[in-house]
Amino acid sequence: MLTYKFLCVKFHVAEKRLEVKHELGPAFNQWNFDKMGEEVAFGWNEKEKDMFSSIVKSNPPLGKCFWDEIYNHFHDKSREELVCYYFNVFLLQHRAYQNQVVPNSITYDDEEVVLGPESIGKGIGPKSYTSILIPLRKSQKKSKDALP
Repeated sequence: MLTYKFLCVKFHVAEKRLEVKHELGPAFNQWNFDKMGEEVAFGWNEKEKDMFSSIVKSNPPLGKCFWDEIYNHFHDKSREELVCYYFNVFLLQHRAYQNQVVPNSITYDDEEVVLGPESIGKGIGPKSYTSILIPLRKSQKKSKDALP
């Protein structure tokens, strides 16, 4: 029964997405709507998805910032692609799993643990004071740790 509901939801989301794409025309891609939602996962293979999930799930209990580990493992992915995958695919799938398997024991503190409060206002990683989506300039990369 869950499979049918899941497929039904996916169908309706895809249907509405196509309607929006048709209505907006070229603006759909210009506004990066093509980089939103679970469609982001199509650019990732199963091995990459498993590695990403494993890193995110294993690092918070160890007190590490998982973004540093993610960057070390995904040299071929941009910062924007990694953040986009996290928010558009990983978190949505994590919440869907919780809703289906353990709906009575969901804690919303998970996002704070997984994302980490230190990464919310300052960017990603320790001592990061830049936006997680804006690439650093060369001069910033060299002196990143020297920022206030």
